[in-house]
Amino acid sequence: MEKKRFLEGDNKRFCVVSRLLCFFCLFIGIYACQVDEDGVVNKGTLAFRMNVDTALVGVSTKASDLADFKDVNSYAVTIAQDSGVVAEYSRFDKMPAELELGAGAYTIQVSKGTETAAAFDAPYFSGKKEFTIVKDMTTPVEVTAAMANSRVTIDYSDDFLQTYKDYTLSLKTNKMELPLVYEKGESRPMYFQSDASGTKLEIAMELVNVYGKTVNYTATTTIKPKQWAKLTVRTDEKGLNGIAIDVTLNDETKETIYVNIGIPDFMEKLKGAPYIACDLFKWEDTNVSMEEPTEYAKDTKAAKVVITSGGKINQVLLTIKDGSSTLINQYDLANLTEDQIKDLADNYGFSAPEKMKGEMQAEFDLKSVIASLLGKSEDSYYELSLTVVDALPTPNRTSKSVRITVPAAAKPKVSWGMFPNNKTFEQGTLEIKLITPLSDVPVDIEALAGIKDVAISIVGIGVEEQDVFTLDIPGIAIAESSASRVKMKYSVDDWFNKLSCGDNGTAKTYMVKYKITDKLDRVVEDSRSFTVTPPVFEWAMAENAGDIFAKYAYLRVKAKDADKVTFYHNGSQLTDLIPLGQEENGVVSFVWNNLTAGQSYSNITAKYDGGRELSGISFTTENDAQLPDNIGQLEEWNAKGVKYEGIGIDVSATAGVGKYASSPYRSWERWEIKGWGTLNSKTTQYGAERTSRFTAFSTPYTWTRYVANSGTIKTEGINGGNAAQIRTVGWGEGNKAPAISSGFGDCENSDAGELFLGDNFEKGILFTSRPRKITFYYRYIPKNIQDYGEAVFVVKDSQQNIIATKSFKFESQSSWTQESILLEYGVTKASSLCIIFKSTVNESCLERNSENFSHPDSQDMGKGEFVGSQLYIDDVELIYDYQE
Repeated sequence: MEKKRFLEGDNKRFCVVSRLLCFFCLFIGIYACQVDEDGVVNKGTLAFRMNVDTALVGVSTKASDLADFKDVNSYAVTIAQDSGVVAEYSRFDKMPAELELGAGAYTIQVSKGTETAAAFDAPYFSGKKEFTIVKDMTTPVEVTAAMANSRVTIDYSDDFLQTYKDYTLSLKTNKMELPLVYEKGESRPMYFQSDASGTKLEIAMELVNVYGKTVNYTATTTIKPKQWAKLTVRTDEKGLNGIAIDVTLNDETKETIYVNIGIPDFMEKLKGAPYIACDLFKWEDTNVSMEEPTEYAKDTKAAKVVITSGGKINQVLLTIKDGSSTLINQYDLANLTEDQIKDLADNYGFSAPEKMKGEMQAEFDLKSVIASLLGKSEDSYYELSLTVVDALPTPNRTSKSVRITVPAAAKPKVSWGMFPNNKTFEQGTLEIKLITPLSDVPVDIEALAGIKDVAISIVGIGVEEQDVFTLDIPGIAIAESSASRVKMKYSVDDWFNKLSCGDNGTAKTYMVKYKITDKLDRVVEDSRSFTVTPPVFEWAMAENAGDIFAKYAYLRVKAKDADKVTFYHNGSQLTDLIPLGQEENGVVSFVWNNLTAGQSYSNITAKYDGGRELSGISFTTENDAQLPDNIGQLEEWNAKGVKYEGIGIDVSATAGVGKYASSPYRSWERWEIKGWGTLNSKTTQYGAERTSRFTAFSTPYTWTRYVANSGTIKTEGINGGNAAQIRTVGWGEGNKAPAISSGFGDCENSDAGELFLGDNFEKGILFTSRPRKITFYYRYIPKNIQDYGEAVFVVKDSQQNIIATKSFKFESQSSWTQESILLEYGVTKASSLCIIFKSTVNESCLERNSENFSHPDSQDMGKGEFVGSQLYIDDVELIYDYQE
């Protein structure tokens, strides 16, 4: 017993939990298969093609009315998963040849025409296929569209036409509510929705012979999709009562149907008077007129009415009476005039079906009519009746009615909904949200006893007790109205956000008040108020004149709408400002360009929307300084070396003067340029033998054999003047730098050449102006094509924080080219400027080999340097004009 209880109790719970865990793991596994390691749904590609087959089963020739269905581009395409439609295209030619989809199972369907249970001239073509998309794979899919419904045509034999002077056929399947009627003289093909396994088609015939006698027959056959069934009605003495129908497929008679006398069940409803049904009113689906009305208490439920009339609808009379049977209104819903259509819409919120007259069936909902029945001071009653008259020569009619109880009407009321109440908002900024922002705010006014008058007053814009039906205020409109209800709408953008604050930037309170009078002469007043404050409008300039540059300034204010902001200098409007848009904090910025450097500007004011004005500000622009002493031109060089048999001294910058230039011995040569520093100003090659020929420049006065040049040396510039040649260099030691006979020799050291402002490449020079751009000319000759150089521009503040920086990559360029570097600043003033040019950045190109360096000549002790990539720089200039 204990074991049994465990199995029936705990074990059941264990099984349930286990199954849930299994399903959860399965779901996670499936989902994981669809998501990659970055959390992105895995995707593959669908390559789709389609064809059309217009051939029909049962006929050797194609139907002429199917010619338009051959065009594949005219087909709609739908791609779906179990969760719903993923993609759809109105035409095949609007669908891409390849479509990216998430991995998973899909169904694709192509279609043309309207899928309906039955209709004349309504072929429907469709094709469908299931497929699976796999990650990173292309899945080819091809679908052929074919006719998905059945085509039926009817013909009559000569002997039949001689026997019967009038005839009507009615055809119906189980997918139809009413039959499709094929009257004398009809020749259009009929199309029926059908199943692949076959669908039963019932045929009812009403025949009038030459003697005027009416005979009814019934018959059945089976139809399938993509099939053209040709029915031929004829007389046949072997058939019961002399009527038979031949069904022809493939131009051969497939079967002969012998008909029976009688009327099929589905035709019974089409005989006699019209049928009227309404579940809410307890009107049963019969064609018997009611002697007494049913009872119904007014509420807001749907009141769907269904009318069926075999003799076709001629009139639908809707009659409304009060409790004393006094006529209030009567409308013929099948024959409404334009005025009646408007009256029904205005007073009852009702819209009749567009086409009712001449139809065998009609549907409509009387819910809005019921809702519009006006209440009184106590419970009251209305009688609503519906009479349908058919179009037969001797008309049939059916009437049904309901007695509706309407409770005593409450006093009028206003439902304000999301209308702001006691709310304060900045001018032009109101936003009202449910899930998304509302464009209109609705206000519902209801008077269940009927609206006699609705007056509106709006304090703040001078509207006082004005009739809402004649109100003409932009942004306020009537959305809907009936005898007992008015729905107003207030545009958020066109009314609320057009309301202004008070004069001189003060807040202003508005009040909207409704005065409603119902038909019982009861008056109700209700109101809502809100306050509009002036828009935020204030200066937002940076501290310490951080927005003020040498030749331009940023003018910044906090404002709602940048288009409404104007600036003035000494009373004159600034018209050539460059707008920069609005930041997240509400600040809008403009560039005032073409200013004069080092000049004071005062009395700069701003206005919002031509009204509210900010007090004036003043500032002085920065200087448009170039690099000091014109050092950006790179013209002033000097060389240091050693004189023959003398202690080391400075010598002339002129090449060859004061230096021993004979091979194989040579003194060192160090180039210096005013205002700039270099990383390798002197690279020394020590001699292996002592000689009196040269003494070193300084202690320990080691005797020199030869000394390499500086890494950065003077060269010819773009306009014939001087420029900097920044070289990547290597050097050896002793007598080993040049090869003894041939080859690379020994290069024991290497370094990139650099040129930088000042004495320290990290500190640069003191500089308090902020240039917008820095331009320069350059050439770059890499020894190894993989090498590249670099220029770095850094502006720092007084705390050595970087306030602007930009770099540029040098790649092979044999001719002089100008480059322009745009600097972006914050609002901090500058204190120093750093500019660095470097000949090699690729570390692998500093490896000492023949790919990276050109070596000295063999046995030539006069040229001790190995030379790699070379960067040429000239004419460094600072630009202060504002440029985007």
